[in-house]
Amino acid sequence: MEKKFKIRCSALGDFLSGTVGLTDAQKRNLNDLTVKRGVKPLTVLQEETYQDLLFKQLNPELPNGVKTYLDKWIKDELLYKKRTQIHSKYTVKGILNESENIFYASKHLNWGSVDKNEEELENEWLTGTPDVRLADEVIDIKSSFSHDTFPLLESECPSKDYICQVRGYMELDNKSKGSVCYVLSTSPSHLIEREINNESFNFGYDRDDNEFRQSIIDLYSYDEYPSGLRIKTFNIEKDDAFMDEVKMRVKLSRKYITEKLKNFIY
Repeated sequence: MEKKFKIRCSALGDFLSGTVGLTDAQKRNLNDLTVKRGVKPLTVLQEETYQDLLFKQLNPELPNGVKTYLDKWIKDELLYKKRTQIHSKYTVKGILNESENIFYASKHLNWGSVDKNEEELENEWLTGTPDVRLADEVIDIKSSFSHDTFPLLESECPSKDYICQVRGYMELDNKSKGSVCYVLSTSPSHLIEREINNESFNFGYDRDDNEFRQSIIDLYSYDEYPSGLRIKTFNIEKDDAFMDEVKMRVKLSRKYITEKLKNFIY
């Protein structure tokens, strides 16, 4: 039985990008042409535009970026059944420091005794593994690479992708509360060594010079700072319209996948 497409919460930001069907400007144009058409015949060019917009409205298509994502999903999940993953230094630190950061945040935010959640959740539309599941809240942990990328002074979550991800987790775990929790922690020693190597290569420093090495170590070490400078939490509101959009796009995605594979023999 062919695997049914469900969107991963971590990919929701990209999945919801672009416009399905008509843009707002195209909707206004179609409405104007419809009104004019009811009064007098349109010009040849106007009629062509009207028919094109009407067809696009009745036959909505997914944005090209979503189609690219689905093509990769087809290869990863249906054809080769393996995923290739490319990790940046930012995601590597996040993976390596995740458990440490959950412990640190739980201690200072009074979550009680919590461990990283390992259970993958899914429903008809979504799949995902939230980092922390409390009785009334789901929390996603984000590890900032340095204080430069730590949103200490932001009043709202700076990442649309993270907002979408948490809203997906809230839906999966049936929670009315959700949050994105950024934690600023010291980088693992081998990642700091890589920064030392990069800086010495790029700017000609002696990588074994003690003063130079210590300056890079200090740059990526944050244990000495108080929790108020190392934890930043953003509450995420539940959004029913968000899920309506997700469901519509998942349905279109399943149709796209079926059509893509219709004449494909493997």
